[in-house]
Amino acid sequence: MELFSKGQLLMEETRQKVMARRDLVLAHCAPQDWVEICRCLDYDGTEQVFVRLTMPNPEVAGDEQPPEKVVVTDELADRPDLIQTEEQITREKVLGEAVLRPVRREDSAVLLKTCPHVEVLDLASIFYVPVKLAGGWDGMGRLQWADLNRLGISLEELTAAARKNTLQREGVEVTTVEKLGQEILESGSWHGKSLKKAKMSQRNFYFVSNREHSGGGAFLLMPEVLETLEQKLGGPYLIAFTVLDGLVVVRDDDTGCFPAVFRSLLKVQKYWPSGFVDHLYRFDSRHGLTIPEDCAR
Repeated sequence: MELFSKGQLLMEETRQKVMARRDLVLAHCAPQDWVEICRCLDYDGTEQVFVRLTMPNPEVAGDEQPPEKVVVTDELADRPDLIQTEEQITREKVLGEAVLRPVRREDSAVLLKTCPHVEVLDLASIFYVPVKLAGGWDGMGRLQWADLNRLGISLEELTAAARKNTLQREGVEVTTVEKLGQEILESGSWHGKSLKKAKMSQRNFYFVSNREHSGGGAFLLMPEVLETLEQKLGGPYLIAFTVLDGLVVVRDDDTGCFPAVFRSLLKVQKYWPSGFVDHLYRFDSRHGLTIPEDCAR
């Protein structure tokens, strides 16, 4: 099992997002400026990840330009002693705590050779187990095929357990896109209702994520969530990723109006990408999750 601190995972996720947005971020900066992503220890020993824009004095920098426009500085890279755990990774722990996370199959071919996974269209779900690392840090262990073989766990057994654990540990929250925007502008955060209690009309656009507002893309890999959304919306619906790490959903009215709206949304995400896909999905209980023909690559 590969161990990662939550800071390591956040640093890599941040690097991918900054790389995707690099041209936009640096469009109005001087040639000498660059973005730095740093992982370090805070004064109290907690792990920190931050992003900063470095703008050297032009008189000092002269015409010299940085070799890279996005620099990753990991001050803890030489501390492998911190990425260790004394927890026993037992069959019971894996089946009781494993959660799933989505990755793009196209970008993760090497990773998927060693990790147990389930493929869904152009996505795949891989599996993590929460662990406590040295110094009391929260970490995650990414399961390997060798772990399943050692513990006698089948892929089907792991998938069913991880879907259940993901729902129980992280929950599902829903809000309208309009309310989401208002709350973020007013307070920088948003609050939704649980999927079970949410009342969803056929005409509204809804944002769907988990209680942590992170990793909500995993719902695309969970039929039980997709089926509940269909019941709430009263029929088949369209899905798009957002930069807020969740899904925007709306009932498919068969008029062609909403796909056009979503395509406009995806064009905007060209500059603020989600890190996953640049097309729409559609769900109905008869056909499951699909990519509409006019949205396929």
